[in-house]
Amino acid sequence: MRITIKDIARMGSTSIATVSRVLNGKPGVSQITRLRIQEIIDQTGYRPSLVAQNLALRKSLHLGFVASNLVNSFYVDLFRQIEKLTRNEGYHLLLMDSEQDIEHERENIKLMRQHQVQGLIIVPVHDYDESTDVDHLLRLKLSRFPFVIFGKVDGYGFDCVTTEERDAAAQLTRHLLDYGHRRFAFVGDHPNNRCVRERIQGVRDALAERGLHLPQQAAIPMDDIWFDRVRDVLRSKDRPTALILANDSGALFVLQIARELGLAVPQDLSVACFGDREPARLVQPALTTCAENLHELARLCHEILKAKIEDTQRQPSTDLVPPFFVPRQSTGPCPEGF
Repeated sequence: MRITIKDIARMGSTSIATVSRVLNGKPGVSQITRLRIQEIIDQTGYRPSLVAQNLALRKSLHLGFVASNLVNSFYVDLFRQIEKLTRNEGYHLLLMDSEQDIEHERENIKLMRQHQVQGLIIVPVHDYDESTDVDHLLRLKLSRFPFVIFGKVDGYGFDCVTTEERDAAAQLTRHLLDYGHRRFAFVGDHPNNRCVRERIQGVRDALAERGLHLPQQAAIPMDDIWFDRVRDVLRSKDRPTALILANDSGALFVLQIARELGLAVPQDLSVACFGDREPARLVQPALTTCAENLHELARLCHEILKAKIEDTQRQPSTDLVPPFFVPRQSTGPCPEGF
């Protein structure tokens, strides 16, 4: 059972107001009483409720979640997970969408602060496009406003939580290498996208371990004509036998392209990806993937933001959460003759 301030007051034979003065380091308490109350606090491991303190100080019980783009359903799922955690502690989590626009992101943060949120979880546009600046985030840090980045922005001392990408991509690639594949293509290349850059580097790392490399033409950007690029690559004489997609939605389209070209998955072509939305599990063949650890990502965002609210001078950290490697039916042995 959780110890309350009433319990501390009862055990110390004093009033709640006196205990509150001790907790907040306020005068008006004798040294003997202060030591007695502090000893009870230490023995019981009592920690004051942040919600109760906020109510007493008439502070807002609102937190904010600023997503870079809610078209990506993963951020909706992440918001829901964090919202459950914050709701259990008496907070309301507000949501805004920056629609992949840095100006919208700045405005959303400004509006959240006008609504007097106590802290923010921000999925920055910069994580998708590193050519955008982070001056507004730096100003937020310098003002000691509590916030956590979901993603990774290096060099500024921000608190960051994200999925570990590079080693996960290497693991996915080794899985295909162990099946005998030697010809690879990566679909979704984007030079300014931090997440994709780390994934493709992980692929290159694993290939280099076996004395292989990823040709430049095999790093296919997911642009307006990527369907045609993939068709051309799969029609070529030295076509890849393994495709790795930057996301699961792209992998679903690749399965369609393979059918159009008469290629069976995984007998003729193995397909693997990142992300694990429901279609990836239900499509035939089900997709081999690296799936984000949603529960741990949400927990870390919540816990670090709480810690930041309680101590705005807390040392920043970057927490990388390994995803789950999920082998399914879309990957198999390299076809003979390749």
